Amino acid sequence: MYNYHVTVERLKEVSITDYLTGLYNRRYFYERCAEEIRRSERHNMSFSFAMFDIDDFKVFNDSEGHLAGDAVLKEIAHIAKKSLRADDVICRFGGEEFAVIMPQTAKEEAFVVAERLRNNIKNLVTCRWERFPNKHITISLGISSYPVDGNNIEELIRSADESLYKAKATGKDKTVIFKKTTNLYDSQK
Repeated sequence: MYNYHVTVERLKEVSITDYLTGLYNRRYFYERCAEEIRRSERHNMSFSFAMFDIDDFKVFNDSEGHLAGDAVLKEIAHIAKKSLRADDVICRFGGEEFAVIMPQTAKEEAFVVAERLRNNIKNLVTCRWERFPNKHITISLGISSYPVDGNNIEELIRSADESLYKAKATGKDKTVIFKKTTNLYDSQK
């Protein structure tokens, strides 16, 4: 006998999950971000959002190969899930870029979560490479918060992306919080 309910559930799961990492995908990210905006408006709360990507990942893929790159993506996904809080939602945004939604979280608390994530990835990714010149795999993060840094998903992404770009441009392996009033603020390594 064919179980239609299981098939529908499985199709839904596949449609919102990244095949390589097992994390939620970009489609699910947009759905959840819209939900968080509605919830925040309804309850007059804020939430934070982080974008991160792997530093020098193109160099890693070029020196170690794409299969090794896939293994690193899977390991980072596993470490990230263990590093985040139960209510946080992590998604693979694309390539080596990830997004984290932190419900009911102010930027200062999001910074603490992001720094834990950054340090765990730097210290826990297993060094199995031979030609990649870096000793560790590191990530850079940018943080924005609703509604202060954007009233919609696009503005939040733009603010977090600007912070992520600043983290990359100022040395990588760091977390940068978006601030409109004083432009951008850097973390200490």
